[in-house]
Amino acid sequence: MQATAYQSTEAALETWLVTPLIDIVGPMTLSFETAKQVWVHDGLSVWVSTDFECDPTAATWTELNGAILAGQPNIDFEWIFSGDIDLSAYIGQKVAIGFKYVGSGPGGQTTTYRVDNVQVQ
Repeated sequence: MQATAYQSTEAALETWLVTPLIDIVGPMTLSFETAKQVWVHDGLSVWVSTDFECDPTAATWTELNGAILAGQPNIDFEWIFSGDIDLSAYIGQKVAIGFKYVGSGPGGQTTTYRVDNVQVQ
């Protein structure tokens, strides 16, 4: 997945990548990799929902803190491992993982982010 506000004409931009529902059947972790290009702002965050159906704006989301995300000190296009994010608080539930990007148009918050190798195990 790639998200950016570069060359956007929108005053505010919000975009989501949401996984299919994942059945958390025991102690499980989430991991993934991120990369950035031309850092201007921290525009990527990771969320979990137990009531996601189709529309990310209609779901209840809890931010998953502790993930390591590509940021200002990283080299452009360098893949950064997130670490293992514990999902044990959601055992017995079906969850969706959401990657949320926010930015704004020309001259604004235009960092480009990439997400790859998303795994729940």
